[in-house]
Amino acid sequence: MITDCGSGGCWSLIEVRPPDGSTPEDLARELGADPQAKIAGNLIDPRTIWLWAEPKGDLLSIRADYWPSEGVP
Repeated sequence: MITDCGSGGCWSLIEVRPPDGSTPEDLARELGADPQAKIAGNLIDPRTIWLWAEPKGDLLSIRADYWPSEGVP
């Protein structure tokens, strides 16, 4: 996993292998990140998290962007 930050927010990149019998596309749909998903913040951590999933061979590359306020990525 790679995590980095820039002006106004941070992001993480991770590549995962789907379970046996599943494809990267199946996993992206199961995560709701086909191609993008939004997770709203809460009182403890108000940042909006945006997820993007992209199949890369037999792996699924997932990017999570953490921003301090709602915005359009």
